[in-house]
Amino acid sequence: MMAVAEGRSPSALDVQLAESSGRHTLVLSGELDMANADALQVMVAKLCADGAREIILDLSKLKFMDSSGLNVIITARSVCRDHGAGFGLPPPPAPVRRVFEVTGMLDVLPFVSPLSCAPDPP
Repeated sequence: MMAVAEGRSPSALDVQLAESSGRHTLVLSGELDMANADALQVMVAKLCADGAREIILDLSKLKFMDSSGLNVIITARSVCRDHGAGFGLPPPPAPVRRVFEVTGMLDVLPFVSPLSCAPDPP
């Protein structure tokens, strides 16, 4: 597990990174907000620059996300596209899904079936 924010502050974000055949799945837990969105953006950009084939941002364990989190997701999609990498989001939990609904991004971003995000078999 990788802690993006130091300690367990109210806006802590933990990221678990799994890689399989060039597919990088980042499982986010905690809160994705202004306090840690930049660190996640840097992480995604580095993965793309290092040759990731696909990046999946799994938001299923997030408890909270604000507009900064939404912005970093939109930017991550663009960075992936610029590097020729795929990008996907499994459906988020209700509180986080609401941010996508209110902003009209639910129909714009590439939400994918959780099964299509499963690691490739060994």
